[in-house]
Amino acid sequence: MKALLHTLLCTLVVLAAGWATQSCTHNGGDVSPWWGTWHVESVEAQGKPVTTIAGDFFFQFQGEVVRLSWRNDRYDSAESYGNWSEGQGTITMRFVNPDAQPLALPGLGVTTTFTIEHKSHQRIVLSTVAQGASYRYTLKKVV
Repeated sequence: MKALLHTLLCTLVVLAAGWATQSCTHNGGDVSPWWGTWHVESVEAQGKPVTTIAGDFFFQFQGEVVRLSWRNDRYDSAESYGNWSEGQGTITMRFVNPDAQPLALPGLGVTTTFTIEHKSHQRIVLSTVAQGASYRYTLKKVV
């Protein structure tokens, strides 16, 4: 009986350890500073705040997929999906679905490479140049 309980306990420990090591990744992604939902707290163009943005924009990162979503005070919403990759001090987002263009966020195109100015688990600052203007995004972690 003791041997059976010992075998059962060892099996449960091995299963729990296996589950714990596999629970941090899904869909080829991992838990990194990018993972989660990020609110676009501010956008600057040429160093000045862009005040013409109506509603709230959010970036969500999971694995290699990025979702850009928008909602306003009436809970109207829209979204675009793409891929993202991180390079040496940069992040590139590609919204390549021909049926769904990226949402209208100043400085964001079908493919945009941002320079990472600051990255922590709570705040990210990105900058890019598009259409001859410099843009700076400040993202705040929501979830």
